Amino acid sequence: MDAPLSPAPTAPQVTPARWEMLDHGIMFIRGAYAWGADLIEMVKSISLPNAWEKSTTLGGVQSWRESSTLRLAAEVHPELRDFERGFQDVVCRALNAYAIENEFAIKCAADPKGWVSQDTGYDLLRYGVGQFYKAHIDVSPRMKDQSVARRVLSVVSWPVGGFEGGGLSFPRQKVIVKPEPGSLVVFPANYVYPHESLPVTSGTKYSIVTWLY
Repeated sequence: MDAPLSPAPTAPQVTPARWEMLDHGIMFIRGAYAWGADLIEMVKSISLPNAWEKSTTLGGVQSWRESSTLRLAAEVHPELRDFERGFQDVVCRALNAYAIENEFAIKCAADPKGWVSQDTGYDLLRYGVGQFYKAHIDVSPRMKDQSVARRVLSVVSWPVGGFEGGGLSFPRQKVIVKPEPGSLVVFPANYVYPHESLPVTSGTKYSIVTWLY
């Protein structure tokens, strides 16, 4: 279920964030939130039968991607509600920061001048040792699903650390983002920014992803 982009007053607290532009279109934000460990601890503690699914690709090539996906939504489990709302607020703030660095970019719909009104909801991804996602882009204009065909920006976040490897690589821009707990990356979803999730070499990597349109 797609989510309107508006801040949630009951969401977990958002921490002050610092950002830097790694490229004209790649924004890396540190310290965007501090509740990532609480989310992972809660996900591990509650019963979620059959909620984790094998991650898929837009092209249906399963050998291209190895990870598991959990929908971060109250409809999956009521205790996920605050984290769903919390990440919605994080995304809204990130979009507004992105617009500061890119004057022609979008703002969150909560801003009167914003024109992106939806995201695709939030997926929690889990990567074990050796798992990866090969180089890809996040938009496919030929798809009937408009939440895929009209994607403008991608957001990737890491709630916790405790793993090695698993960086986010942008081969065209020669940029590799090293995940930090509570950090996130915002970048264009189009063909100019192919990217890949490098293999995890130890531990378990968790990430949260969404796309704006």
